[in-house]
Amino acid sequence: MEVKDWKHTRLYKVNHTVEVKERSTLLKSETTYDLGIHCSTHPELKRRIFSKENLRLNGAWPKDPTVRLYAQLELATYPLEIEVDEEENFLTLPTYRLWLTHWKKKADALISEQYHGDFAESLKENFLVTMDTEEKLKQKLQQEAFWNLFFLNCNEEGTHRLRWNFLKLGNAIFSGNSKEESAKETYGFRFQGQLEEIDEDFTKDLNEKLKFPWLSKNYIHAIDLQSECNVLSLREKENGRLEHKSAEIILKSKNNQYFYNEKIKMIHQGISLRKIEPSHAFTFFLSEKEEETN
Repeated sequence: MEVKDWKHTRLYKVNHTVEVKERSTLLKSETTYDLGIHCSTHPELKRRIFSKENLRLNGAWPKDPTVRLYAQLELATYPLEIEVDEEENFLTLPTYRLWLTHWKKKADALISEQYHGDFAESLKENFLVTMDTEEKLKQKLQQEAFWNLFFLNCNEEGTHRLRWNFLKLGNAIFSGNSKEESAKETYGFRFQGQLEEIDEDFTKDLNEKLKFPWLSKNYIHAIDLQSECNVLSLREKENGRLEHKSAEIILKSKNNQYFYNEKIKMIHQGISLRKIEPSHAFTFFLSEKEEETN
């Protein structure tokens, strides 16, 4: 299904939660932020410019200096411009070099103004290593839940595959079918997938994390893992605007020593008349006066 360009910046609220049980320890986290998506005007190419703001970790701006600096470096990666095809599939990062130059300037200014000592500089350099080439940045994005969700093209019935990254464990591939979902004002598809493939070291890293020795009775093999995913994508019938997209990923072991539940959703909030400029600092606020139109 072809996705047409739109005129104004679309605003979304993103909510991302992860719940992990490792043996008897239960860990939970919640991340929320505001996302803007703007169409870059170009005669031949389809480009989307993304902004990210008002990041909150477990309901608040992080107080820990290390976590706070990491969050600030992450926010400095936006705005981010991505070239897509007619069906909104990821193609390239067309302004990568300019984007990287601006990120370095923002990161240097941030550390100079708010942080002191070698640790902040070291954290910045470690962050930079993960995206100092276009291919590395692309790989970094492929490990993030939001981008896996946003670029999953399940907008037609049939078999699809979803790649998902489990933090500190590796990647998994889900395979399944999409079925049409329709309501009064929206239409879309629901994708339900089952675990098809995991990285070679996935179970090795999982057992090391749980401190289960090889050949012990609790050691978890690939065959002992059960997993499924559920993705829902809904668009507005009149103009095709993305209204809602969400995913839930569940992974558990048969011996109940490991359980993983990840949920992420993006919900349309309104529009902004302000344009997102690529590779430059940008701030927008959702105003009640701004129209609820395309």
